[in-house]
Amino acid sequence: MKKILLFIMLASIVPQVGAMEPEGSRVQKHWTYDIHQFSDNMTIIGLLNINGAEMRRTEMEIGAFCESQCRGSEILTYYPAVDKYMVFLMVYGVDNNAITFRLYDHKTGVELDATAAGLTFTVNAIHGLPANPYQFDFQS
Repeated sequence: MKKILLFIMLASIVPQVGAMEPEGSRVQKHWTYDIHQFSDNMTIIGLLNINGAEMRRTEMEIGAFCESQCRGSEILTYYPAVDKYMVFLMVYGVDNNAITFRLYDHKTGVELDATAAGLTFTVNAIHGLPANPYQFDFQS
């Protein structure tokens, strides 16, 4: 039980360690979702690439969807220790749901017309690590 509590505590802290954002720059997320609708989740630690170029802007948000329902979203955050803009995306759902991804640009206020390969929801799965992030490869 102590190990589980320690893991939960570390998991809630780790994404924030070393993260840098200009003061007052955190924007309101574009997509909303209700985490209480689902008892299960999976985590994706990743980089956003559009047409082969790594995104390095904190105005980009990725949303995870099952059909048209948002199941999680996160905004790119800069981590100077690894010099990367990454997302620690928590996705909520049911085993074997097909998850697709969308991008929203807070700078322009537009959802981008870009697609990336989806994933199959797997309870408690972790895709990517800070040292080896999952690659969200969007094509427009």
